[in-house]
Amino acid sequence: MKTFIGRITSDAKVNTTKKDQQVVNFTIIENHSYTTKQGERREEKNFYNCAYWRSTGVAKYLTKGTLVQIDGNLTVDAFLNNQQQPKASLKVHVSQIAFLAKPSNKKSENVTTSTAPATPDATDDLPF
Repeated sequence: MKTFIGRITSDAKVNTTKKDQQVVNFTIIENHSYTTKQGERREEKNFYNCAYWRSTGVAKYLTKGTLVQIDGNLTVDAFLNNQQQPKASLKVHVSQIAFLAKPSNKKSENVTTSTAPATPDATDDLPF
């Protein structure tokens, strides 16, 4: 069992298999950064296709940009693309999902800050 932390790249989808089983499919991106011996900062990104079989009700919460921690078994799917070249993708058969942060909604943040009064509210009762 492995643990991964990443952001969801697009809203989750519920799919039905040929045997009428339902699965929640989503993809996360995991970012890694490191510094080389020459002092260069490098960033790497790993994409993981995820399959969650336990409950389809969670799909509505697995939205683009949400930061999640998932636990599951990692597998590699090998295939030939349209040009008959070998390709591979990483798949996680997810057993647990923990929500760490909601996606930031920059549009609503900008509206809030632009409509906020320039002076503090007189009823503010903060002790500092």
